[in-house]
Amino acid sequence: MTPTIEELQAEIERLREARDTAYRDRNYAVLLAAKLARFLGLPVTCGVDEKEVNWPVVYIQLPCGQVSWHLSPGMFARIARNTFPKDKAGWDGHTTDEKNTRIRSFLRTGIKRVQKFTLALSA
Repeated sequence: MTPTIEELQAEIERLREARDTAYRDRNYAVLLAAKLARFLGLPVTCGVDEKEVNWPVVYIQLPCGQVSWHLSPGMFARIARNTFPKDKAGWDGHTTDEKNTRIRSFLRTGIKRVQKFTLALSA
């Protein structure tokens, strides 16, 4: 049986709500990761993607390389811009696969590498 227009509209609304929930949860996770990284002494900045100026970018400089995420406009953008210093270096050109490899590497190496990295930054 073919769905009615009302059923299709309800499904569209359900999918929009699911998308918005996923973005909200992702944005919270990015901000949490950024604050934890800063707590560990890692550089965290907020920048602008010239192609998506309304979506700020949070950059975390891990010992194994930069990782970054765009944040949704609105509340999350304001939080990031007001919490982290303005980025001056910009995106290093990493792909999503490279970012995920850097995250996996960071998770494997643990705090010891962070301590060496932050000591090198402060020297």
